[in-house]
Amino acid sequence: QEAARLRAEAAEEAERARAKAREEAREVVHDARVAAGEVLREGTELSDDLRALSASLHRNAERLISDIKDAHARLTADLDKVTPGDSAPFVRDARLPGDAAAPPISRRKGRAPRAPDEELEVPEFLPPR
Repeated sequence: QEAARLRAEAAEEAERARAKAREEAREVVHDARVAAGEVLREGTELSDDLRALSASLHRNAERLISDIKDAHARLTADLDKVTPGDSAPFVRDARLPGDAAAPPISRRKGRAPRAPDEELEVPEFLPPR
């Protein structure tokens, strides 16, 4: 009888231990699912932010290349105004102002002469705000 009672108490104790272990396992699995959901949410948010950053960088790169092309066109146009029309290296007209012995080089090519002290402007690459 004593053995049967001890066996019954041991079985009850084992059942309580199993029930407690199942409850703890359920809590651990629940916490793991909550953590996995948070990781997915944060990962999705990070991915969305990176996608937006990528789009912004792409727009800025397009704007930058457009600004560079515009600046190049302006510089090229300014250079065309101060250089002779042929492909020979440019040599500044060394005659003194008022010397009418020959027309200025740029007039011979149909362009108005640029003032000798007038400088080419360096373009501004920052977009207007």
